[in-house]
Amino acid sequence: MTHDVTAGGATPPPDGPIPPPDGDAECDEVLEDVYVFLDNECDGRHRARIQQHLDDCSPCLARFGLEADLKKLLARKCGGELAPPALRETVRVRIREIVVTRLDAEPPD
Repeated sequence: MTHDVTAGGATPPPDGPIPPPDGDAECDEVLEDVYVFLDNECDGRHRARIQQHLDDCSPCLARFGLEADLKKLLARKCGGELAPPALRETVRVRIREIVVTRLDAEPPD
């Protein structure tokens, strides 16, 4: 099931909270895959199917827009920052210590 959109494209999102889709299985599936779509981690056929649904379903398109905006905000505010080299090395050493300790503690088969 798809939702009506205006002739010029998707209807703008309403003021206030965006209502969830009406329990449509296709909507649920598309919204579950929204980050796969945003990260371009799906094959072309799956991407085209999601895009078609978003083009036809204004509630999903509105929710998608919020997710896309959140992802852009996070990338802008948190992207590109790397931990200092000394901290990264400390974390690597600690992870190795934990792994070795656990392997030493495991009884042999």
